[in-house]
Amino acid sequence: MSPLAVLYRIGLGLWDYSWKFRKAVKIDVPVISVGNLTAGGSGKTPLTIYLAERFLERQMKPAVLIRGYRRKGKGDLFLLTGTKEVPPVENTGDEAQLIYRRLSGEVPVGIGRRRERTARFLLEKENPDLFILDDGFQYRKLHQDVKIVIINVGSLKEPVRLLPAGDWREPLSALKR
Repeated sequence: MSPLAVLYRIGLGLWDYSWKFRKAVKIDVPVISVGNLTAGGSGKTPLTIYLAERFLERQMKPAVLIRGYRRKGKGDLFLLTGTKEVPPVENTGDEAQLIYRRLSGEVPVGIGRRRERTARFLLEKENPDLFILDDGFQYRKLHQDVKIVIINVGSLKEPVRLLPAGDWREPLSALKR
């Protein structure tokens, strides 16, 4: 294990331990988290879209919560149902745009670092039946009723190496939580 990976593992352990003393925010509707243990694309966003489509088919009203990686601006942003003029991708992030457009504007998307805050806003404005938290397995500030973790089986062929030596955010033991 590289020295940086050792430091990362220690930091991860301290972060994990600190959550034993903190409470996640529980909101009034179910939260389904879609996440993974590795860095990079594993199909989280396509699965988020798929789940939202299935809920729409069942006459349910989902909403999606997303951080909005690589976007300009740090404030919360919302793509509400039926928004005619969608902000540019630089402001929303590409994944939020993809989700909103693939779902034809029928599913609101809350974009922001503090997903519990964007959830509260969407609860008031859109009254969803449930939330789908995209890339949410490591986000512990919001209580998750269901956790879906995608694992690329190809990544299991090699030894699990944590960042920065490998592409694993967390060890497989994180699945226990």
